[in-house]
Amino acid sequence: MSRHTSHVLAGVMLAILLVASGGAAAQTKAQKAFLSIMEITADLIRAMNETSWVDGIGTIVVLLIGYAAYRWIKKKTK
Repeated sequence: MSRHTSHVLAGVMLAILLVASGGAAAQTKAQKAFLSIMEITADLIRAMNETSWVDGIGTIVVLLIGYAAYRWIKKKTK
């Protein structure tokens, strides 16, 4: 998998996590700016289609661990 493909997939997964974590009404300005940058294009769909399932699952796992760490740190700092 190319470096560009992994960055695209990471961006897509981050966008999904941002939307899932805050909901549409609770999005920050940074989240809105990031989501406005991410566009679903033919190149993105092609890159996702050409990614092996092992790389895709690995990316999801890493992003979920990162999100869990973010939530844990946020909870500890309140």
